[in-house]
Amino acid sequence: MNKLIANLVSISIVSLLSWPVNSAILSLESSTASVAIGQTFNVDLKISDLGNRSAPSLASFLAEIVYQEESISFESVRYGNLLGSPSDPVETDIVTTTLGSNTVSLDEASFLTTIELDALQPADFTLATLMFKAISVESSSSISFGNIDFSDAEANSFIPTLETTSVAIIPLPGALVLLLSAFCGLIALGRNKTH
Repeated sequence: MNKLIANLVSISIVSLLSWPVNSAILSLESSTASVAIGQTFNVDLKISDLGNRSAPSLASFLAEIVYQEESISFESVRYGNLLGSPSDPVETDIVTTTLGSNTVSLDEASFLTTIELDALQPADFTLATLMFKAISVESSSSISFGNIDFSDAEANSFIPTLETTSVAIIPLPGALVLLLSAFCGLIALGRNKTH
């Protein structure tokens, strides 16, 4: 009985030591802090703190991006090429984009080997760039994560640290009034200098 308990303890310790530990960071980074109604803006889905052209590297991911459908609309997505090359005539990865209510799910899995992924990926890179359009005024529209699932090149799942973003939406009439008042001020300044 004691031998059985000792073996179970040994197996548990080995399992804990072999559990993948990743300090990777998954972030959403907006191209702008504020946007006017009708304008588009980009949000980069970035991963950082992987191996720098060495293990660990990323082999697949599922990232559900949650946004406020009342104030911004999803327009398009462009995937990066560090899990495979979208322009490569030989299929090296598979991508899927699924739209839901207030969500867009990005899913990519690489067919490259561990050695190829380790050699291809730097420590920090962009997984995808999403384009949104401001459609109504909210003081701020947050963009965050829903469900996520990430696996390294050894097929070990890991949960990265998450960093989200938000964008302030400026009402177009307010921005237009501000622009026109600045223009009128410049005209008045010009007239005062000529008299």
